[in-house]
Amino acid sequence: MRFKSIFAIFLFAAAFPLFPQSAPTATDSESPFSVGGGLSNFNPDYEHGRMFGGTVWADYRLNKVPWYLQGIGFEVEARDILLGHSSSQPSNLAEKTVGGGVTYTWRHFRDFRPYGKVIWSYGAADFKTGTGADYSQSRTTTALGGGLDYHLFGKLWLRADYEHQTWPDFFKHSTTPAGTLNPNGFTIGVTYHFGHKPAAP
Repeated sequence: MRFKSIFAIFLFAAAFPLFPQSAPTATDSESPFSVGGGLSNFNPDYEHGRMFGGTVWADYRLNKVPWYLQGIGFEVEARDILLGHSSSQPSNLAEKTVGGGVTYTWRHFRDFRPYGKVIWSYGAADFKTGTGADYSQSRTTTALGGGLDYHLFGKLWLRADYEHQTWPDFFKHSTTPAGTLNPNGFTIGVTYHFGHKPAAP
């Protein structure tokens, strides 16, 4: 699967800081806190077509820790996919997730920081059934993902993020058996890092 190959690359890249020659370039003067937001384009895995929405996130990375823990962090995120329905999708289709999880950022480079993540969320989906009735389902969802942060200037970083979600036991219509829903897509946004600008390597 294409997604599994992408995720394997992130895991492989994350392993490099375990070797002595791959020391992180940032210093403890950089705050471990950052917040951001962006525009998301997702395949909701409900009928055909992609939809748009917004995503916000907040990150905290471990600092002042042993070298083998450097790069580990935590993220909370909220996403609402609700715009741009195709003709085959219910007009009120919306997918919302709020949750958090663990991240690993490869901090070997000064201006480029690839990362991987595992997120657990509360997910809610609203849509119309085949009979035209409004319907809503909520699930505990799991997501694997990753992306790249690129330093723009000062405390601002550009983020390109990919996420593949799993919604278990999901009914697309009231007359069909439950299955797995797999929304997936991309987010482009900006992250603001608190504290001082990272020092040069």
